[in-house]
Amino acid sequence: MARIFQFRIEFEVLDKPLIITAWSGSFLLRIIYEIFHRVNIDFEKKVRKPFIIEPLIYNGKYLLSGLYIKKGSEFKQIEKTFSIIEPGSKFLCNMYIFDLDLISKFMEAIVQDQVINLPGTSLMLSGVNIDEVELPEISISMSGESWHSIHVDIEFLSPTAFMLHGNDILTPSPVRLVYNIAKIYYELTGINLKNVCNEIPKVMDLHRIKKLNYYFVDIGESRKVPTFMGKVTYVIAGKTGIVYTILQLLKIGTILGVGISRTLGFGRIKISRIVEK
Repeated sequence: MARIFQFRIEFEVLDKPLIITAWSGSFLLRIIYEIFHRVNIDFEKKVRKPFIIEPLIYNGKYLLSGLYIKKGSEFKQIEKTFSIIEPGSKFLCNMYIFDLDLISKFMEAIVQDQVINLPGTSLMLSGVNIDEVELPEISISMSGESWHSIHVDIEFLSPTAFMLHGNDILTPSPVRLVYNIAKIYYELTGINLKNVCNEIPKVMDLHRIKKLNYYFVDIGESRKVPTFMGKVTYVIAGKTGIVYTILQLLKIGTILGVGISRTLGFGRIKISRIVEK
């Protein structure tokens, strides 16, 4: 099983205000790329990266910048997604790395120089904390006669989209959600949860949409990708083993993210409530 390490990196804005108009995760990814470049590590765009990041965290919240709605053929930026971070202010980047060799290279890179020069301003690496992350254990069991039912409230905290054979899936589909997490889990552990995924249409469904908004996200290079955010309730009802296996997968999704573009901070979810029925 791959070991996962969380880097909590604090940056301070130095001489001039930092202006962020596009997606904050794209901005952070450029910084991460710049740090890796110091030790001659570069990543191809379409190759899956051995790390993920969360959106930029400012004043304790995700900075949801670069969000647009589409009216006819035109894009209109929604309010409060244009951000200015003043000199002396600090922001955070949560990054998860799955490759031990990459961790040592990243540490080597960040100690080379604490200052990162950007067009228009400079940043200082003012702090780094590293913790190993343990994924929730999964006990795969679909046997037994006992029956269980739970409601799970999930918040999609950052722009989210799923993909099916090149097609965007812009709904909080329970099948896409659990299948996607199971796929990530398999890539990290080698444990195949195909049998669990096959049960999803039988035991899990969307119970209620509390809030769902659709946005186009400016990820840079004149690209605006469709996504959704919001709050929904899922119902999971079936034999106790499969119900709790799915619940553990959802908890894993809160760590690893879900859907496409997790390297940009897409697909961050939170379980806000679990109700036994």
